[in-house]
Amino acid sequence: MVRVAVVALALCAAQSLADEVVAPPPPASSVALYSVSASLVSLASLGVSGAAGAAVPLLAFDSAGRPQPIAVAGGFFIAAALHFSIVHLVVPELGRLANVEGFVGEPSAARAEGWRISRWPAFAALAGLAVLGVGAGVEQVSFSSGQWAMIAGLGLTLVTGVVWTVLDAVFSWSGFVESRKAVRR
Repeated sequence: MVRVAVVALALCAAQSLADEVVAPPPPASSVALYSVSASLVSLASLGVSGAAGAAVPLLAFDSAGRPQPIAVAGGFFIAAALHFSIVHLVVPELGRLANVEGFVGEPSAARAEGWRISRWPAFAALAGLAVLGVGAGVEQVSFSSGQWAMIAGLGLTLVTGVVWTVLDAVFSWSGFVESRKAVRR
């Protein structure tokens, strides 16, 4: 009786494993297409967000003809927010380029995996923007007193922003590949 039950359970387990189809790795052409597309989107995002952020300091000059430090910090904040939004929302959608051979992945899984890995550099960039803002506030009150804080905050923001952009793109792809399931017809 026990042997019959064990055989029945083994057959049920084998049937459930047979129903689940493991997705093969995406073709190399899909990987290359995603890599090039993600790089181009990231570069275009840098250009667009940089232009948007650079427009802010051009609107506010002090009596000496220099841009207001607060406006400079605000411009960098706008540029960073725009860049992070574009990359985080658009790059995971590019995984759809690998929806071939009857397997479909989920951009939401790609976005979740990209954020899971790249969230710490994003928080470090936010901390850099905060230091930049504090330095700009001090500089606004007293000339030549917050420059080093502004430089340190800007450096931290730029370095961690690049790290975040790369990690988000790489691990979005990883999350997309893991989410691929066979399409039932």
